[in-house]
Amino acid sequence: MKENKYFLLLWIIFITSCDSAGCNRKQVWDLSINGNIVEKYADSKNHGMYTLIIQEKYRKYKFVCGDYADLWGKAKVGDSIVKNNHSYVITIFKENGEKREYKYNYDY
Repeated sequence: MKENKYFLLLWIIFITSCDSAGCNRKQVWDLSINGNIVEKYADSKNHGMYTLIIQEKYRKYKFVCGDYADLWGKAKVGDSIVKNNHSYVITIFKENGEKREYKYNYDY
């Protein structure tokens, strides 16, 4: 019974601490990307989330494509990827010069 009370308390704290959609929108809004896609995979350690590894000039990091529905399917290793701070649009520049824009899916 005591364990159930602690679980319930933790669950309430989790639920009320942040609207996850709202927090995620803020993180995306503040995010700035300017690099190249060096790897692309479904991350089995993260529930199969579609993931891009992006190499910028001085850093390499993971980008989970969850709310950019079409991005992962169209992006290829070698493409350039740009997202400006305070924007929901990601632009992919293909190696052949083609440019594609993807909007964040925040309609939930």
